[in-house]
Amino acid sequence: MKSMQLALYRFEGSINKISVDDKGASLIAVLGLPPLGHIDDPERAVRAALAMRQVLIAADHECTIGITTGLAFCGSIGNAQRREYTVMGNIVNLAARLMQAAKAPGNGGLLCDEPTWTAAQRRLKFETLPPIQVKGRSAPVAIFRPVEGDTVAHTSTGVTRAPPIGREVEMAIINDRLDAIVRGKSGGGVLIKAERGMGMGRVLEEAARHARARGMTVLVGAGDSIDHHTPYGAWCSVFAGLFRAELTAPDPVAQRYSILAALPDDPRHLMA
Repeated sequence: MKSMQLALYRFEGSINKISVDDKGASLIAVLGLPPLGHIDDPERAVRAALAMRQVLIAADHECTIGITTGLAFCGSIGNAQRREYTVMGNIVNLAARLMQAAKAPGNGGLLCDEPTWTAAQRRLKFETLPPIQVKGRSAPVAIFRPVEGDTVAHTSTGVTRAPPIGREVEMAIINDRLDAIVRGKSGGGVLIKAERGMGMGRVLEEAARHARARGMTVLVGAGDSIDHHTPYGAWCSVFAGLFRAELTAPDPVAQRYSILAALPDDPRHLMA
C-alpha cells in the first residue's frame, strides 16, 4: 500500500477510495482534485498508472487498470449521520469498465479512453486497440494501451538542419569550449538562459552535433514539471547513459553493486 501511495503521490494524485469485496481489492485514484490540478493531468494519470502497475507486478500481484479523462462530480454525499467524499459520474463508470476489459488477453492489463490518449499521446507512446462494447454505452468505445518505456522520441530524419539564425556569438563560445576539451584543457561550463520560444533548444541541438563531430560522447538530461519532487530527476537519463551496461543487471541490488564496481576507486565518487 505504501508503494502504491508513493507511486501515485509522485505525480500529485489523490486516493479517493479503497474497497475490498468478493472480487478483490480496488482503488480509485484521481488526478486534478483541488488544489493539485495541472494542465497535464491526463499524462500524469498514465504515468502514475504505469508506476503503480509496476509496483504491483513486482510484488507478484495481478492487477488491471482503466484510465479516463473528463468531468465528474467530486464532493460529499450522504446525510448528517454518515457521509463521504467521493467522485462519481459517467467517466468514473467508464474507467471501471475499462479496468474490467483490461483483463482480456492482449490488452496488457491497462487501458485508457480516447480523451486521455488525445491529451497524452504527444509525450507518451500508445498502442491503438480495436474499439470495444461496454455496458452503459450504445456505441463502441475507442481504447488505447499505454506502452511501457520512455517518452515519445523525436528521432532525426537524417536531414542536416541549417545553423540557428542569429546565434553566431553563442555558437562561437560553445565551439571554443569544445575545442578546449579536445586540446586537453578544461572546457568549463556554459549557461544558456532564454525564454520559451527563443531557440534555446535549437542551440543545444547544434552544440550536441558539433560535439559528436569532434568524437565526444553527448549525454542529455532534462527537467520536467511532473518530476519536480524527484531528487536529481534531471540527471536520471545522464546516469542511464553512463551506466547503460551496469543497469542490465537483474535487480536493483545487483545494479547498485555493478555501478559501484564501475566507478573509479575514489572516495569522492563513492560517498552516496
